[in-house]
Amino acid sequence: MGQGRRSVRKPGFIEVILDAVETFYGEVLQNLRAVIPAAPRLERRTDAETAGTGASEERSQSQ
Repeated sequence: MGQGRRSVRKPGFIEVILDAVETFYGEVLQNLRAVIPAAPRLERRTDAETAGTGASEERSQSQ
């Protein structure tokens, strides 16, 4: 007899999902990198602030 429609096998639900997941991973997710936050920035002190801090510490220690 003739082979008819049943000889052509359509991919099943699982095969379609696996193919979609593999394609998505290959095109989108594979090249992603983890986000590394920037290091915190230190506040810069001026010479006047640094000199003022040391002088006040010396006064408080001598009292």
